[in-house]
Amino acid sequence: MDADSIVLRKIKILHIVRDDKKFFDSVLKQFESDPRLENQCVLVVKKESEAFKSIPKTERITPIWSREQKIAYLTDGDYDVLFLHSFCPSNWCLLNYVPKNKIVIWWAWGMDIYCDNEKNTSMLVPIKLYLPETN
Repeated sequence: MDADSIVLRKIKILHIVRDDKKFFDSVLKQFESDPRLENQCVLVVKKESEAFKSIPKTERITPIWSREQKIAYLTDGDYDVLFLHSFCPSNWCLLNYVPKNKIVIWWAWGMDIYCDNEKNTSMLVPIKLYLPETN
């Protein structure tokens, strides 16, 4: 087999985005600029009506809101790599549904490490962000 006859398969990435942030479009644009990648994106929202407040190109992203939808994407999805964008403690249990043969990359954006306001969960890094001078 010569080098010309080898066809490389694209790496399939499933992006799970927890929050509708304005800057996710620029992040996704970087992934889409690599022709070796095939990207699929889901936006986790609390209910269907909350989808897409800041992301302008919505056709590239599927909103999901139920636990069943989240589990289905993780267990049945056709992906090689799971990219978690800002993954908070209340969703950590979903990692139990990721097949062992998948690569998981957690891209921490800050609030998922230091924020403790989602369902009263504890912070991953227990630090006091605000000292008396900045509180």
